[in-house]
Amino acid sequence: MHKALLASVSDYFRAMFCSGMKEATSNVVSLQGICPEGLKKIIDFIYSGEVMIGMDDVCVILDAATHLQIEHVVTFCTEFLVEQLTMNNCLEIGNIASQFNLSEVDDFINRFLLQNFTSIPDLCKIPFERLKFLLGSNDLQGVKELDLFHHARVWLEGGLPQEKRFSYAGELMEQIKFPLIQPSSDLNEIKG
Repeated sequence: MHKALLASVSDYFRAMFCSGMKEATSNVVSLQGICPEGLKKIIDFIYSGEVMIGMDDVCVILDAATHLQIEHVVTFCTEFLVEQLTMNNCLEIGNIASQFNLSEVDDFINRFLLQNFTSIPDLCKIPFERLKFLLGSNDLQGVKELDLFHHARVWLEGGLPQEKRFSYAGELMEQIKFPLIQPSSDLNEIKG
């Protein structure tokens, strides 16, 4: 009964219990690489159809759900992260989205940051690829190219020495549309 229920909601369990593996006949199954808290949330979901998600446990739930291939829980976590997104936690949620390859969350964060670029709380914490995307986007409204140059410079100068951020300078500067910068006082600002 329990094995049939698990196999009905998970490709992982379906493969384990329906393809002649030893777990199909065993009364005890060992699951490696899943933390107990995440497994408990998944088991609760399988039996109740509900999962309680919080910012403090979303990563362990996602880890268990992706490992066990419980797509409904991954979808619930994706929706939860999008609903929780604020200016104060967008970078943390962005890291979670990258860690678990949640492209829907990642795309939402990119749109959110494009709309709120000048309000990003700590520009230096943005990962390089996201900053590169933001600086090069044509959807970034109300920000002058000179301001983008300054933001790129702040990011380059703001990292830890072991990050070697200056190796990214060329790629970031390629995103700045220098022909749109006023040739008079703006260029003097860049030289300084």
